[in-house]
Amino acid sequence: MANGVNLVVKQSITEALLILMQKQPFEKISISEITRLAGVGRVSFYRNYQSKEDILHKYLRSQFDQHFAAVASARKLRNVRDIFVNIFAFLKNCEWMLSVIYDQQFSHLLLDFIKDCCGAKAEHEDELAYKNALIMGVVFGAVDEWIRRGCVQSPDDMADNVATHLGSILDGWHKYQE
Repeated sequence: MANGVNLVVKQSITEALLILMQKQPFEKISISEITRLAGVGRVSFYRNYQSKEDILHKYLRSQFDQHFAAVASARKLRNVRDIFVNIFAFLKNCEWMLSVIYDQQFSHLLLDFIKDCCGAKAEHEDELAYKNALIMGVVFGAVDEWIRRGCVQSPDDMADNVATHLGSILDGWHKYQE
């Protein structure tokens, strides 16, 4: 039961922050305002989060993990294209929150989230670290531009767009190497 109560506390804090972000600049939002609007104590905030940014990061991560667990259990991750389609589908479902984040000039929070999900880690060997850094850059670059342009294209169209442009870049690279 305590775990369920804590989930409600986290949801209340997240919703409060997002409501406040629609009304005022992020840097002017206080922890006291968040907890007051969420109807929880400051202790509940600090038990779950280190900062206001941490609220957004943990929310995105939990939603992302749930989305991909459901997709994986439905066996809808057959190839790299499916992964990209599902990244864009997940973000399309979070479009309202991303809009708030981008309106506040906090796109770096999305970059930090993507880095956490698929970026290089200190413990990685060089080859894996560079591979993951490249994947992270491609994902963030495409997602960032898609969000800035209003998320108009479908997740399928964006996955195809990424594949087409990466193929074109690699073809050009190979021609340059010859």
